[in-house]
Amino acid sequence: MNIEEVVGKLEVKKLAIAAANDNLPPTKSGKPDSNEDDIRQSFIDALYSEIKDINSKIDGYKILIAERIQASKKSIEIGAKAAKNFSHAASTLKTQKLNDLERLKGELKIKKNDLEMFKNKHQLERSASYPQSMSLIWGIIGVLLVIETVLNGNVLAQKATGGYAEGLGYAFIIALINVVPAFMVGKYIYIHIWHISRFRRIACTFLSILWFLFFSIGWNLFVAHTRSHMDFGTSLGENIKGNEQFFSNPPVSWFDISGMESWTLLFVGFIFSIIALIDGVNSDDHYFGYGKVDKQVKAIQEEINDDINILTEELDELKKTYEREIDMNEQTVKSGNNTIENHHASRDMLIRTFENDVDSVKGQAKIQIKKYREENKRKRQEDPPKFFEKVPAALSFKKIHFKKINIDDFDLDPKNTFIDAKLSIAKEYEQLNSDIAEKTS
Repeated sequence: MNIEEVVGKLEVKKLAIAAANDNLPPTKSGKPDSNEDDIRQSFIDALYSEIKDINSKIDGYKILIAERIQASKKSIEIGAKAAKNFSHAASTLKTQKLNDLERLKGELKIKKNDLEMFKNKHQLERSASYPQSMSLIWGIIGVLLVIETVLNGNVLAQKATGGYAEGLGYAFIIALINVVPAFMVGKYIYIHIWHISRFRRIACTFLSILWFLFFSIGWNLFVAHTRSHMDFGTSLGENIKGNEQFFSNPPVSWFDISGMESWTLLFVGFIFSIIALIDGVNSDDHYFGYGKVDKQVKAIQEEINDDINILTEELDELKKTYEREIDMNEQTVKSGNNTIENHHASRDMLIRTFENDVDSVKGQAKIQIKKYREENKRKRQEDPPKFFEKVPAALSFKKIHFKKINIDDFDLDPKNTFIDAKLSIAKEYEQLNSDIAEKTS
């Protein structure tokens, strides 16, 4: 309450002067006039107005408390159902993944059987051996192509009408024709020299020799011969197309090569084709087909392991999600209880402040009445009434009860709901992991 504002509206001095001009109250009067009653009533009205404001605030607190209660009850309900909901969600997830795992385990059994049959058929007792990653294999091919292109490009550029760019372009094509077939021969033909089938061993050895003689050596001899007999007036491509001299008198014409640059082309091409052949052989197990069936087994096993890891991670994330939700709802209830207590404390504070205001108003009413009498006495012509000398009567104010907030009705006790939910989820989580480990072993 703003007592100064109430006092300012009273204008006690004006009331006293107006009464004094009419010599009121009369000298013979034995009781206070209506002005003193009005002064008292103004303070009483201010107190009633404050009571109305306080009760309005208490109504607001009760609305806020009711909202908190509703939110807390909902949180407690969610907490009570959390373990059951987790169990349902986790079981659904487990069932779905385990069905996939059962299918993969069936495929794995078939592939393992195929692997054993392959080993028995081909009399293999050792484990398959091949690169775990093809990065190194393809990296070697890439390096061979780049190095051969650069080296041959420098050599060819010296007689290419298009200069270094034309030399590099044809060098790349030459390297591609030289390296890629060599790699494919190593991977799919030469590798059969270790096969159990005698026919395959003989046939593939023969094919490998043919490749070595007529392609690896032949192609590089052709390139070196072309470089040695180039016509400076035509492009490098035309020289390659028109190199009929190479086939004029084989094999003598094949070795009609002169110049260090031409022999460099021959040497680099030959060496790189051999390296590409070895790279092709080492790209898989040395027994043809063994690596393929072994990879199929490992691929399915890896897929099974991935699915188990995914299931474990998703189950763990599901548990954490429910635990976070429980913590959040538990915090909502705690916060709700704290808010209820704070609103109740705020009501008590308003009432205590009002009681202090009542005491202040009672004292202020006496002060203002005394001021009224003193100003009236000073301004009037006749003698003031004798009751002016008496202490003004105390302000009579009937205490009114404020609206209540029964805090006991709003006390929310979840009774270990959230703790029990966490323990139940943890127990279910452990059981699910045990089931998964048992069914995937």
